[in-house]
Amino acid sequence: MKRNRILILFGVFLFLLNCTTKYPFCISEKTKNLTIEWGTITKGERKERYVLHSDGILYKFVSPTKKIKVGGLDERKFCRVLAQINETILKTQTINEVGDTLNYLTYTNPTLGMFIDAKWNPSFKTKNSIHFRALYDSLKVMTLEIKD
Repeated sequence: MKRNRILILFGVFLFLLNCTTKYPFCISEKTKNLTIEWGTITKGERKERYVLHSDGILYKFVSPTKKIKVGGLDERKFCRVLAQINETILKTQTINEVGDTLNYLTYTNPTLGMFIDAKWNPSFKTKNSIHFRALYDSLKVMTLEIKD
């Protein structure tokens, strides 16, 4: 009887342990609500749209409000992507170009009150957009490599 209780408690413990969200090593308490979104805006409407959460899970929006899970990034890859994003934001802190079609990247961290929204015209290779264009290309390649 006592053994059965111990087994049940151990099973509940393992279940609860697996239910907790695991974050990559580069995510702290202050960055665990971080989201990174990128995609394409055509005539003011977000057409292609991906969102990466701080737990390393990547989603693709299939409609304005519905998203599907694409897969997950391992810790090292996620932290490398996050470092590249942070570096790009530091190099070019603001970019808001105009056009019928724009590529964009949005970095949101509500815990720290950070919201960075970069938009650039992919038709023009401007000096301001050089780092965001390279980052966007890396993110596009990453989405093709991810497997669930």
